[in-house]
Amino acid sequence: MTLENTIAEIRQSSTGIRLYMNRLRDGLNDLEAALAEIEQSSVLDTPEPMVAEESPITELTLWCDGGLRGPNPGSDLYGSYAYGEIKKTVDFGLTGTNNEAEYMALIAGLLSIAETHNPSTIILTVKIDSDLVRHQVNGEWKVKAEHLRPLRDKARQKLNVFHSWRIHHVPRENVVTMLGH
Repeated sequence: MTLENTIAEIRQSSTGIRLYMNRLRDGLNDLEAALAEIEQSSVLDTPEPMVAEESPITELTLWCDGGLRGPNPGSDLYGSYAYGEIKKTVDFGLTGTNNEAEYMALIAGLLSIAETHNPSTIILTVKIDSDLVRHQVNGEWKVKAEHLRPLRDKARQKLNVFHSWRIHHVPRENVVTMLGH
Protein backbone atom coordinates (compact mmCIF):
# COMPACT_ATOMS: atom_id res chain seq x y z
CA MET A 1 0.00 0.00 0.00
CA THR A 2 1.40 3.38 -0.95
CA LEU A 3 1.46 6.44 1.24
CA GLU A 4 -1.12 8.09 -1.03
CA ASN A 5 -3.48 5.12 -0.67
CA THR A 6 -3.05 5.18 3.11
CA ILE A 7 -3.85 8.90 3.27
CA ALA A 8 -6.92 8.41 1.05
CA GLU A 9 -8.11 5.56 3.28
CA ILE A 10 -7.68 7.69 6.41
CA ARG A 11 -9.63 10.53 4.81
CA GLN A 12 -12.44 8.14 3.87
CA SER A 13 -12.49 6.69 7.38
CA SER A 14 -12.62 10.07 9.08
CA THR A 15 -15.41 11.20 6.73
CA GLY A 16 -17.32 8.02 7.54
CA ILE A 17 -16.79 8.54 11.25
CA ARG A 18 -18.01 12.14 11.02
CA LEU A 19 -21.11 11.00 9.12
CA TYR A 20 -21.74 8.25 11.68
CA MET A 21 -21.36 10.69 14.60
CA ASN A 22 -23.76 13.13 12.93
CA ARG A 23 -26.29 10.31 12.47
CA LEU A 24 -25.87 9.34 16.13
CA ARG A 25 -26.40 12.96 17.22
CA ASP A 26 -29.52 13.21 15.03
CA GLY A 27 -30.81 9.92 16.40
CA LEU A 28 -30.21 11.08 19.98
CA ASN A 29 -32.12 14.29 19.29
CA ASP A 30 -34.99 12.24 17.83
CA LEU A 31 -35.02 9.97 20.91
CA GLU A 32 -35.00 12.91 23.31
CA ALA A 33 -37.87 14.53 21.39
CA ALA A 34 -39.82 11.26 21.42
CA LEU A 35 -39.31 10.86 25.17
CA ALA A 36 -40.49 14.42 25.75
CA GLU A 37 -43.53 13.72 23.57
CA ILE A 38 -44.28 10.48 25.44
CA GLU A 39 -44.09 12.32 28.76
CA GLN A 40 -46.39 15.08 27.51
CA SER A 41 -48.85 12.87 25.61
CA SER A 42 -52.35 12.44 26.92
CA VAL A 43 -51.84 8.66 26.91
CA LEU A 44 -49.02 8.89 29.43
CA ASP A 45 -49.85 12.19 31.09
CA THR A 46 -48.78 12.13 34.70
CA PRO A 47 -51.28 14.07 36.80
CA GLU A 48 -50.83 14.25 40.54
CA PRO A 49 -52.07 10.92 41.88
CA MET A 50 -55.26 10.97 43.90
CA VAL A 51 -54.23 9.29 47.16
CA ALA A 52 -55.05 9.64 50.82
CA GLU A 53 -52.46 11.41 52.96
CA GLU A 54 -51.55 8.22 54.81
CA SER A 55 -51.21 5.87 51.83
CA PRO A 56 -49.97 2.40 52.71
CA ILE A 57 -46.82 1.10 51.07
CA THR A 58 -47.73 -1.48 48.42
CA GLU A 59 -45.73 -3.78 46.19
CA LEU A 60 -46.11 -3.71 42.43
CA THR A 61 -44.41 -5.63 39.62
CA LEU A 62 -43.76 -4.03 36.22
CA TRP A 63 -43.02 -6.33 33.30
CA CYS A 64 -41.56 -4.60 30.25
CA ASP A 65 -40.03 -5.43 26.90
CA GLY A 66 -38.99 -3.37 23.91
CA GLY A 67 -38.37 -4.37 20.36
CA LEU A 68 -38.46 -3.35 16.76
CA ARG A 69 -40.09 -4.68 13.68
CA GLY A 70 -37.31 -5.52 11.25
CA PRO A 71 -33.54 -5.77 11.51
CA ASN A 72 -31.55 -4.26 14.39
CA PRO A 73 -31.00 -1.35 14.11
CA GLY A 74 -34.21 -0.69 12.31
CA SER A 75 -37.53 1.03 12.26
CA ASP A 76 -40.80 0.82 14.13
CA LEU A 77 -39.62 0.75 17.73
CA TYR A 78 -42.29 -0.43 20.15
CA GLY A 79 -42.56 -1.36 23.78
CA SER A 80 -44.89 -3.40 25.93
CA TYR A 81 -45.47 -3.28 29.66
CA ALA A 82 -47.81 -4.79 32.21
CA TYR A 83 -48.55 -4.21 35.88
CA GLY A 84 -51.61 -5.03 37.94
CA GLU A 85 -54.52 -5.23 35.49
CA ILE A 86 -52.83 -2.96 32.94
CA LYS A 87 -51.22 -4.42 29.80
CA LYS A 88 -50.23 -2.11 26.97
CA THR A 89 -48.13 -1.92 23.79
CA VAL A 90 -46.88 1.47 22.61
CA ASP A 91 -45.59 2.21 19.09
CA PHE A 92 -42.88 4.83 19.48
CA GLY A 93 -42.79 5.73 15.76
CA LEU A 94 -38.98 5.85 15.69
CA THR A 95 -36.04 4.09 14.18
CA GLY A 96 -33.29 2.85 16.45
CA THR A 97 -31.91 -0.20 18.22
CA ASN A 98 -33.47 -2.93 20.29
CA ASN A 99 -31.70 -1.54 23.38
CA GLU A 100 -33.31 1.87 22.83
CA ALA A 101 -36.70 0.16 22.57
CA GLU A 102 -36.03 -1.75 25.84
CA TYR A 103 -35.27 1.49 27.67
CA MET A 104 -38.26 3.29 26.16
CA ALA A 105 -40.60 0.45 27.18
CA LEU A 106 -39.30 0.69 30.75
CA ILE A 107 -39.80 4.47 30.82
CA ALA A 108 -43.30 4.21 29.29
CA GLY A 109 -44.27 1.65 31.95
CA LEU A 110 -42.95 3.86 34.75
CA LEU A 111 -44.85 6.86 33.41
CA SER A 112 -48.02 4.80 33.16
CA ILE A 113 -47.74 3.66 36.78
CA ALA A 114 -47.40 7.29 37.85
CA GLU A 115 -50.77 8.03 36.18
CA THR A 116 -52.74 5.93 38.65
CA HIS A 117 -50.47 5.46 41.64
CA ASN A 118 -48.46 7.56 44.00
CA PRO A 119 -44.97 6.23 43.23
CA SER A 120 -43.65 7.20 46.66
CA THR A 121 -45.94 4.56 48.17
CA ILE A 122 -44.79 1.71 45.89
CA ILE A 123 -42.09 -0.88 46.31
CA LEU A 124 -41.49 -1.60 42.62
CA THR A 125 -40.04 -4.74 41.09
CA VAL A 126 -39.20 -4.48 37.41
CA LYS A 127 -38.92 -7.69 35.40
CA ILE A 128 -37.11 -7.36 32.09
CA ASP A 129 -35.25 -9.70 29.74
CA SER A 130 -32.56 -7.14 28.86
CA ASP A 131 -29.40 -7.78 30.85
CA LEU A 132 -27.93 -4.60 29.41
CA VAL A 133 -30.74 -2.37 30.70
CA ARG A 134 -30.76 -4.08 34.10
CA HIS A 135 -27.00 -3.78 34.61
CA GLN A 136 -26.78 -0.21 33.29
CA VAL A 137 -29.70 1.08 35.37
CA ASN A 138 -28.28 -0.62 38.47
CA GLY A 139 -24.90 1.02 37.79
CA GLU A 140 -23.15 -2.33 37.40
CA TRP A 141 -22.17 -1.74 33.77
CA LYS A 142 -20.93 1.44 32.10
CA VAL A 143 -22.98 2.95 29.30
CA LYS A 144 -20.59 2.63 26.37
CA ALA A 145 -23.09 3.61 23.66
CA GLU A 146 -23.55 7.35 24.24
CA HIS A 147 -27.02 7.39 22.66
CA LEU A 148 -28.25 5.14 25.52
CA ARG A 149 -27.01 7.43 28.33
CA PRO A 150 -30.01 9.84 28.25
CA LEU A 151 -32.37 6.87 28.27
CA ARG A 152 -30.56 5.29 31.24
CA ASP A 153 -30.62 8.62 33.07
CA LYS A 154 -34.34 9.12 32.36
CA ALA A 155 -35.13 5.58 33.58
CA ARG A 156 -33.18 6.20 36.81
CA GLN A 157 -34.93 9.55 37.30
CA LYS A 158 -38.35 7.91 36.95
CA LEU A 159 -37.39 4.96 39.19
CA ASN A 160 -36.06 7.18 41.95
CA VAL A 161 -39.51 8.62 42.73
CA PHE A 162 -40.64 5.20 43.98
CA HIS A 163 -40.45 4.23 47.66
CA SER A 164 -37.92 1.62 46.54
CA TRP A 165 -37.20 -0.33 43.39
CA ARG A 166 -35.23 -3.23 42.01
CA ILE A 167 -34.78 -4.68 38.54
CA HIS A 168 -34.59 -8.40 37.90
CA HIS A 169 -33.57 -10.16 34.73
CA VAL A 170 -36.07 -12.82 33.69
CA PRO A 171 -35.85 -15.33 30.85
CA ARG A 172 -37.29 -14.23 27.52
CA GLU A 173 -39.92 -17.00 27.70
CA ASN A 174 -41.37 -15.48 30.90
CA VAL A 175 -41.67 -12.06 29.26
CA VAL A 176 -43.35 -13.59 26.20
CA THR A 177 -45.81 -15.43 28.45
CA MET A 178 -46.62 -12.29 30.45
CA LEU A 179 -46.79 -9.76 27.60
CA GLY A 180 -47.98 -12.03 24.80
CA HIS A 181 -45.19 -11.47 22.27
